[in-house]
Amino acid sequence: MKKEQGSRHTQNVFVAAMLALGVFSPTVFMGLPAVVGQVGQQWGFGEATLGLAVFVEVLGMSCGTLLVAFALGRQPVRLVLLGAAVLAAAANLATLSAHGIVAFAAWRCVAGVGAGALNGVAMRYLSYTRTPERHLGMLLMGQVVWGMALLSVVIPALGAAWGASGVFIFVAALGALCACAAWLFERGETLSAPQQAGRECVDKGGVLLSLVALLALYGGVGVVWTFLEKIGADAGLGDGSVAAVLAVANLVSLGACVLMPKLGAGHGLRRWTLVNLAGCVMAAVSLALPPSPVSFALGSIMFIVCWTGGALLIFATIPQYDLVGRFAALSPGFLAFGFGVGSITGGELLEASGTRAALQAAIALCALALVFYARLRPVRGNSAFVPRCD
Repeated sequence: MKKEQGSRHTQNVFVAAMLALGVFSPTVFMGLPAVVGQVGQQWGFGEATLGLAVFVEVLGMSCGTLLVAFALGRQPVRLVLLGAAVLAAAANLATLSAHGIVAFAAWRCVAGVGAGALNGVAMRYLSYTRTPERHLGMLLMGQVVWGMALLSVVIPALGAAWGASGVFIFVAALGALCACAAWLFERGETLSAPQQAGRECVDKGGVLLSLVALLALYGGVGVVWTFLEKIGADAGLGDGSVAAVLAVANLVSLGACVLMPKLGAGHGLRRWTLVNLAGCVMAAVSLALPPSPVSFALGSIMFIVCWTGGALLIFATIPQYDLVGRFAALSPGFLAFGFGVGSITGGELLEASGTRAALQAAIALCALALVFYARLRPVRGNSAFVPRCD
């Protein structure tokens, strides 16, 4: 890529822009618990309907990343970014005119396509810098901080003043700002990386196992994160107490963003990914115990921290199997689709069978993530994995 041949100053500016793109483009996803609450109040949707709406939006995000990875790979990045930003901004504004679930879901799907494409571009470039673990850690740290700000300040303030309409107008403005990153790319530059001699190898089996593990992990996350306020209410906590637990969990997860790239370097990548995924299973089990403030607090903190660390290390695993950079753009799509499956499953189970049944689904999904990742072949030699070319 031409950007990798520029000056250090240009590289730093470019990486910062990709980090901003990766942090701000999935704003609705980052603030889902609060957004879901605002939408429920303004549109009057039930939990199952909200789960369906979330699923449709993240399905759109998945389609956006698929477009970036395959259909748009040979198109100029400037045009792809500009088109995705305009699409996301316009769809968020159009959401305000929706009156029923069909129109609402349709516009959220379109907004998801735009956000997914923007996120896919950011992930594509951040995964193939000289220090991807460091930059991916910075990305997740930025997302955690931004998620904290959204949940504690931004969305509550916008919701109190203008309801869900204010939230979507704000997201539309952020989408428009994302278009500025287009000018950092050369005219005619495409997402397709030139294949270097001896590095054309793509181990599709390894990539697929990594992506499916990510999908299963975020299926469990979709159950827990989307309905965390409901889980906390069942444990006897008020909104303020749930917010306090979230704040502590997010602060601790910042430490995971700093520590995991160091622990996961080289041979530690596989070991620490498995530790984090096992932690997600244990945390979901804790949440499924007879509800109490203690089990909710411990389970929530452990789940969010291990989810953050596990996702970061799975992201860092994918480039080890795909040395030409084609499949990294798919990771936000698998993430979003898994989250959507978890959200719709969690909503249906909450209404039909209660919180415990939903959390049992989360346990099963996180356990699947652990199993899929454990099936990856360990390495020999100095690199973290030895890819097999297909």
